[in-house]
Amino acid sequence: MRMSETISKISVDLVKATSEIKNAVKTTSGYGYKYAPLDEVLNIVRPICAKYNISIIQSQHFDKENGYIEIETLLLHSSGEYISTSTISPFENLKGMNTYQSMGSAITYLRRYGLSSALALASEEDNDTNTEKEVSKKTNPQNQSKPQQQVQIQTNQPNLKALGIEIVNQNGLLVAKDIQNQATYKNKEMLKQMGFKFDGKMKSWVKQA
Repeated sequence: MRMSETISKISVDLVKATSEIKNAVKTTSGYGYKYAPLDEVLNIVRPICAKYNISIIQSQHFDKENGYIEIETLLLHSSGEYISTSTISPFENLKGMNTYQSMGSAITYLRRYGLSSALALASEEDNDTNTEKEVSKKTNPQNQSKPQQQVQIQTNQPNLKALGIEIVNQNGLLVAKDIQNQATYKNKEMLKQMGFKFDGKMKSWVKQA
């Protein structure tokens, strides 16, 4: 996260704006869950942010050498103060899409995710209940004889599920995946702090279990 030298003015108006902004309705289904599309999120946040002198600017950067897409979400106040966050993801061609379509899909997803994170919105379905059922099923003694290909890894530091990350165990190797499209995750700095390293062959962030 980056910010201007002072944020006293934008902070006051940002508190007012976020108190009025409501979560977008999750009308779109895909990848096994429901979410609110980018246009619906923007329709909600733009008028309220403008009311409190805050402009939303999103820009993209492509790291060709490492194969990453980065979206910067800038909250710019009329005073000149600003708060900026970045959302990063490895780029992969999606099944059934050409490179340009895959890139457009990735940019749209990262813009929605970055904007929702910056303004504390829940634009995706809460899967905590499903996760609890899945963990209960896996830890039930009656199911111990059945082989498990992927085991959910529970962690409280940081709150990975809130950030859209799923950690799975694949043959003794912990793999960080994006909950939406099962690709590797975007937040490389946090994963580095957790001891993960990017594996070019697997195109995933991994570490030994």
